[in-house]
Amino acid sequence: MATDPSVDRGPDPASPDRRHDHRVRDVAIIVLVTLAIGGIAVMDFTEAYGFWYWLAMIPIFGGVGVLLAWRSHHHDPEHRPLLLRRQLLHWCAAIVGILLTFLMLDAGTIDRSAAGLIALLVLALTTTTAGVHFEWRLAALGIILAVTLAAAVIAEHFFWILLPLAVVAVVLLARRRH
Repeated sequence: MATDPSVDRGPDPASPDRRHDHRVRDVAIIVLVTLAIGGIAVMDFTEAYGFWYWLAMIPIFGGVGVLLAWRSHHHDPEHRPLLLRRQLLHWCAAIVGILLTFLMLDAGTIDRSAAGLIALLVLALTTTTAGVHFEWRLAALGIILAVTLAAAVIAEHFFWILLPLAVVAVVLLARRRH
């Protein structure tokens, strides 16, 4: 059976460009997980910076989400404006979640530690649903964030001991894949 040379099959999965794309994506995911864990640490030390930190995480995660989805829809450029609009609304909902979390903190309903955990929960859920609707890798990232949240809750007293070990483990796993 002959193949049609005019059909674009995309880049070869073994090509250097494709491997570079995977490496960049993996590094981006490691950085995002590290930033999310850092938010818990920031909240343990200061409420004011914690608010701005978590608020900044939404456009960072949203930006990576948009880029991942944009790249995966390279073959369908006419749907990109709709994709961008839907992602923008999706991540704006996360901003509302963060604002409501800090409203509860200001009202005294929750303490600073709980606010950091709830902010991570908002980010984990938003990232997971972005993965369901836009790009599956975001769902995997959201699940990693949710597991991180669970680990932080379970091992709250051991968190500062486990944090460096977790970062080292993630880096070693990423290097091993390449």
